[in-house]
Amino acid sequence: FEEKHKHYLELQIGTEREVLIERRHSPEWLRGSTENYQQLLIPDGKAAIGELLKVKVSGLKDGMLFHESQKQKL
Repeated sequence: FEEKHKHYLELQIGTEREVLIERRHSPEWLRGSTENYQQLLIPDGKAAIGELLKVKVSGLKDGMLFHESQKQKL
């Protein structure tokens, strides 16, 4: 089961998902749930708890999806 779940999460990388930011995960990350109930981390300062946003899934780490904002060109 765990390998199938990991494969499913890997298929989410690169897709856009709606995420409701629910709580702080660590000093650097906020945690929320996507519309398909997957947990997703987003860097602190990019959203507020209770905010609903659309983000692109950047990757998978320790069984959890995450979004990393792209660096802005100067």
